[in-house]
Amino acid sequence: MNHPIVQKIQQALIEPLPGLDAQFRMAKIDRPILTLEQILDKNPRLAAVQILLYPKDSFIHFVMIERQDYEGTHSGQMAFPGGKKEPDDENLLKTALRETHEEIGWNILPEHVLGALTPLYIPVSHFLVYPYISYIHSPQEYNHDPREVKSIFEFPLLNFFENENKIEHTFFYKNQDYTTPAYSIYNKIIWGASAMILSELEEILNRNL
Repeated sequence: MNHPIVQKIQQALIEPLPGLDAQFRMAKIDRPILTLEQILDKNPRLAAVQILLYPKDSFIHFVMIERQDYEGTHSGQMAFPGGKKEPDDENLLKTALRETHEEIGWNILPEHVLGALTPLYIPVSHFLVYPYISYIHSPQEYNHDPREVKSIFEFPLLNFFENENKIEHTFFYKNQDYTTPAYSIYNKIIWGASAMILSELEEILNRNL
């Protein structure tokens, strides 16, 4: 049987999701708000990621990766295992499972998947990201791809969302400074799309715990 918190998350994913309102609590003020129909009209690139939950030291944890430095908009950022949909992927869930195995070496099966959060559009890279949440009863051995993953971090789920871990983060983009809400824990800053995805999960936890 799944952990009680995991059971509540699974049930919440069946019900109407918090959606954009929750996501945009962790977005910079001038980020455009678009409906899914408006986003799909732009013919975005498709991607999928996973929030991987598992028990460790009597608490539910989840995994994030630190991306390698490269010439691109998401260089060095904290992210979830995942990536773009490939032509051979049957669907976006298959994308999330495949990319998770490629990036961190974990074999997550469809039966581990609890459900999905609200898709999120990332304007700077023109990706529409589908976030899935999965649960396994014990962590697996890491075997990360050093070409894409610099480091792997494990965070305690409930402690992550404490108010003391919420900050304003300033970043530099196209010769200008921007400020956005962010999470800061273990000397790592999680902002942008990853923070927006986590913000929806935070709202689900607030509603159900």
